[in-house]
Amino acid sequence: MALNTYLTFDGNCREAFEFYRSVFGGEFQDFTTFGEGPEGLPLAEGQEDQVMHVALPFGDSVLMGSDSTTFGPPLQVGNNFSISVEAESREQADELQAKLSEGGEVTLPMEDQFWGAYFGMCSTGCWCTHRHRSSGEAGLPPTGSYKEPLTMTAISPHDGPVAVTGVSGFTGGHMVRELVLHGYRVRACLRNADSWRGRDCVQYLKRLPNVEIVDGCDLFVSGSYDEAFAGCSGVFHVAAVLGNSADGKSQPLGSGDVSRDVYEGGMAGTRNVIDSVNRSGSVKRVVYTSSLAAISGLAPPPMLPGFAWTETHWAPDHFEPEAWQHPRQSYARSKVDTERLLNESADESDGRWDVVTMNPAMICGPVLFKAQVGQWIEQIGRLAAGLDVTWPTPYDMYYNIIDVRDLVKAERLAAESAVDHRATNGGSRYLLHGSGGRSALRLSTEVAGIIREAFPSFVVGGTAAPEGGPPRPAAINHSRKAMSLLGATFRPVEDTIRDVVETSIELGVITPRLRDA
Repeated sequence: MALNTYLTFDGNCREAFEFYRSVFGGEFQDFTTFGEGPEGLPLAEGQEDQVMHVALPFGDSVLMGSDSTTFGPPLQVGNNFSISVEAESREQADELQAKLSEGGEVTLPMEDQFWGAYFGMCSTGCWCTHRHRSSGEAGLPPTGSYKEPLTMTAISPHDGPVAVTGVSGFTGGHMVRELVLHGYRVRACLRNADSWRGRDCVQYLKRLPNVEIVDGCDLFVSGSYDEAFAGCSGVFHVAAVLGNSADGKSQPLGSGDVSRDVYEGGMAGTRNVIDSVNRSGSVKRVVYTSSLAAISGLAPPPMLPGFAWTETHWAPDHFEPEAWQHPRQSYARSKVDTERLLNESADESDGRWDVVTMNPAMICGPVLFKAQVGQWIEQIGRLAAGLDVTWPTPYDMYYNIIDVRDLVKAERLAAESAVDHRATNGGSRYLLHGSGGRSALRLSTEVAGIIREAFPSFVVGGTAAPEGGPPRPAAINHSRKAMSLLGATFRPVEDTIRDVVETSIELGVITPRLRDA
């Protein structure tokens, strides 16, 4: 159980905590503005940029604070500070609130909050909190054995080359670009340079400086990454097993059952990467691209309005066992179990290497070469070209968008960070989603509307959207941890969608149809 001080300010919380940090040192554990909170908060004009919550570790305690709100009690001397009690269980939090409110009153009953905590308040100036965990000790990752904190050496361009897997894919190509633009020498791991995808990728990569293309790096072939990883200080494991690589032909011994091969292929490929990391003797950090699906699962059950997915959540906790084993969850299960496999393997390395996991939402952004087009990007391009969408169902899907440029920047920052990621809330994983409270954009209406506004002369597809459609997800996604610990930044989703369309036109992927004059 922990006891911490909570300060309330009249609009100058940011300045005060920047001052505290300059005096005491350290980095913010959390920093969230009201604008990043759930939709519908009754904010005063200009309050979006004020601080909803900030936490600055100070020795064995945490100094926390926020700005006052128009929907809270009036701020005055005497109620501008509180005591925050971090309970070890929900039961203890209930018991503490009952005792602390004796002689006073409960101003907020204990209940689940949108930021992922069980929280309540008393008129005696005490706040009780229990942070949600799926399992394990408070603040530690839910899988693997947690050992004493390791002091890992942050990776930099001076530490030798780094390797990127899956470079012919969308995120992989952008990962290589991000690294070379920041001075790294990159070994780009390519499966087959003679394939149509490989040729397109190679043509692009040859225009970048300090890139060594390593052909024959097959996710499904043991030892195929050994040469690429030898002498590298870090590995950015971006390659993924999707339905198009589970066709019964791409994978050795593949069954042709997409759901089965996505899961088993993902696990086998991750084991091969781990084995090559261990054999390298030089890799110090692995940055793994997982998915938001490992946090929420696919089509999770309805959550209360304002519920926020965070790094503390694991998808299996939200489904009945039978539903979790359903073939539709194969991709989510593969991401959960590959994350856990990497965490356990890093622990077993006895400090030779560690792992940081990124859990992005739907990855969109500018197209670097034609072979990158697929999934979300293809559908946005089809709308801009005045065509029907084709995957997975027409017009009725909600997009949770992260710009690929923001994702790969966060991955680079994670590699360069000396933070003991495992000791942070939620463990060594970071949820990456760019729009905070604007967590769901319906393809046929909101995404199509952004395209129409950016390109008013285009005929935009998706105008005949079915009435009704699916309910808007009540849960939201937050990237507060990545922002506060890594310095991650996020551009407006309108910029992301516009850049998808512009680069699709530049590369000849789509040809827009113009509206009648």
